[in-house]
Amino acid sequence: MQKEMVDILDSKGKLTGVVKPKDEAHSSKLWHRSVHVWIYNSKGEVLIQKRAAMKKSGPGKWDISAAGHVSSGEKTKESALRELEEEIGIKADPRNLKHVLTTKKSMDIKDIKFYEREFCYVYLLKHEKLPTKLQREEVAAVKFIPIEKFSDDIKSKKTKAKYVQHPKSYYLSIICLIKKALKKRSKAANKNTNP
Repeated sequence: MQKEMVDILDSKGKLTGVVKPKDEAHSSKLWHRSVHVWIYNSKGEVLIQKRAAMKKSGPGKWDISAAGHVSSGEKTKESALRELEEEIGIKADPRNLKHVLTTKKSMDIKDIKFYEREFCYVYLLKHEKLPTKLQREEVAAVKFIPIEKFSDDIKSKKTKAKYVQHPKSYYLSIICLIKKALKKRSKAANKNTNP
């Protein structure tokens, strides 16, 4: 199986011209790019995926709707569209995928020698249907949960443990961005029904 190659960045997020295997980028603490796609629906729910039990980091925990690394030479939006289709079978219209945030993430999981040094490009996608075609080596299950329940889970130490270890501030930013997108859509719908 061919190794996934990623572009190496400097600490400010600029391309260095160096390309390395993804595993080496993690073991050597090298900066690279990833994409996170958060899916929400008009009911005010967010889609979360349960990571497969064989995943190196966060096995069996709930996580982002779809996420992955930006392959060498790939644009972030292309990567987001690819991950959506590969992981959960959604072939999204690129015009509906909205870039909302770029965040710098540094995290060490020393017991498995896994070091994340990533610039994460975060996208939102409004999608109503629960995906049924899952990439089983990556994703064990998916479900929609109310955004308020997701928010409560993240704020509670007891329930936050069932989610992948991202900073609380990251999760709260995502929740805020989804609520903002829902409010904007609701205003637009009201404007169209009230001439």
